[in-house]
Amino acid sequence: MFQTTKTHTVHGGTLRYLKHDSATTGTPMTLSVFVPGGEGPFPVLIWLSGLTCTEDNFTTKAGAYAAAAEHGVIIVAP
Repeated sequence: MFQTTKTHTVHGGTLRYLKHDSATTGTPMTLSVFVPGGEGPFPVLIWLSGLTCTEDNFTTKAGAYAAAAEHGVIIVAP
């Protein structure tokens, strides 16, 4: 079961931060989900970062939310 920890409006879309308790690792896991504004359906990009990265590394450093909003793409970043 996912719990929403934060919600923001970004580039006309919605950015949610979620967490859940992982049965596999036995630890809390976090992820972010960006959904562009407008009517879907939208394609989904799941970005798997490196071991020491957070759910913010790729999306912040690459400016991914602006590009996803422009092209109508959902980004899931665990």
